[in-house]
Amino acid sequence: MAWLVWHMGRARDVITSNISGEEQVWVSGGWADKFGMDAEDIGIGDSPEKVAAFHAERFLVMAYFNDAHGATTRRLSMISTEQFDYLVVYALGDERPVWTALVGMCGDSSQHTGQIAYLRGMFTGVGWRQRAGWN
Repeated sequence: MAWLVWHMGRARDVITSNISGEEQVWVSGGWADKFGMDAEDIGIGDSPEKVAAFHAERFLVMAYFNDAHGATTRRLSMISTEQFDYLVVYALGDERPVWTALVGMCGDSSQHTGQIAYLRGMFTGVGWRQRAGWN
């Protein structure tokens, strides 16, 4: 679950920094060093072994995610209507219009949030629901 949260933050950070032209907070905030990871690592194409080897304290993962999310919302608030059609380098290196990159980012975030909820349910025995009393 921690890897998924970290990866969601990395993807948001990479995609929106490419759109805005700003440096990723992963680098500017010293997060790569704090995690002891490569500045270019975003988790795309990681092997199951690499994901399983990811061990980071919850506070560190959540602090980076919150920093990346804050940068994401700030960067998105500065996008003009005209910029939605500009080509931007996406997380995998291909170019696509800004709007398509943002749709992909939102879709990935939704999928990973669902994966986290599913895993949480498996580990806690509560199922996917947040509260045991919900139907």
